[in-house]
Amino acid sequence: MSLLSISLDVVGSTELKKQLSEFSGKYKTSLHEHYRDLLRSMLGSMNGFLERIHQDRDLQIERLCLVKRIGDEFWYVYDLNGLEPHERTRHATHLVKVLLAFLLEAPFDVTAFLPDAHIREEICWKCTLDLISDAIDTSKLAEDELDQFIWNLASAPARGAGTATPAGAAAHSALAIKNKLGVGFSYLHESGPVYVARPDFIGLEVDRFFRISRDAEKGKILAGSNFLSLLLTYINPVSGRYSFRDPMGADSFTTALSEVSVEPRHFSEARLKGIKGGYSGAFIYNDYSELADCESSWGFEER
Repeated sequence: MSLLSISLDVVGSTELKKQLSEFSGKYKTSLHEHYRDLLRSMLGSMNGFLERIHQDRDLQIERLCLVKRIGDEFWYVYDLNGLEPHERTRHATHLVKVLLAFLLEAPFDVTAFLPDAHIREEICWKCTLDLISDAIDTSKLAEDELDQFIWNLASAPARGAGTATPAGAAAHSALAIKNKLGVGFSYLHESGPVYVARPDFIGLEVDRFFRISRDAEKGKILAGSNFLSLLLTYINPVSGRYSFRDPMGADSFTTALSEVSVEPRHFSEARLKGIKGGYSGAFIYNDYSELADCESSWGFEER
């Protein structure tokens, strides 16, 4: 297995929702409408990331998969399987390029759907990125284990009834239950039930990934050392900044990204809640991200 794990999360989202709730209470507006408008803005912003993946000449959007979305955090994996070593480096390098551009341009403003107030700062994303090579896809096993339980449940007599559910009704009932309890979606086809499961992953590297993600910062990529090992870098002796090189094969390369700051970071064993030896990584960012109007706190002002 060789997957690039990508977490994209809205900075300070809990504080934002608190402010929206307070605004709604003060002005007697619909909090649900504010949430929906926020979601539309957030999803529109995220589409910018997908658009950049699609437009990059070396990345393949077919390799990108959304594992899950938990509120305002998106967990993607980018599949490197089947690629030669220099191709893996190329894809990793171009992903950094795309993410830095996204983090710079992705801030979105919620002023448009708050007519009587505005948020002083734009809303921004933070990113965690690492290479996952030792994990398993849980979806098939989880669904197989769920299947028999659900079928037995759906086939059992209804409460107070003396006979079992008819076979056809049982199938519909089983699929309806599975669509709620599983990670995919089922439907009945003339050839039988069809189930499409979204992948999910379990493993120590996955745990570590999400534990380091707690230290992610606005406008920056927090990359784990496994991911960093994929990159070809050159350090400018004068500026101290990094360039990322794109290997073209046959020992040739071109520079894909220049003058990027790389700030090492170590995560202690205690910080990672017992993951032996801790872990290391680095923030990757450019000077422009420091100029982006992104903050992790908001305030409302009446107009």
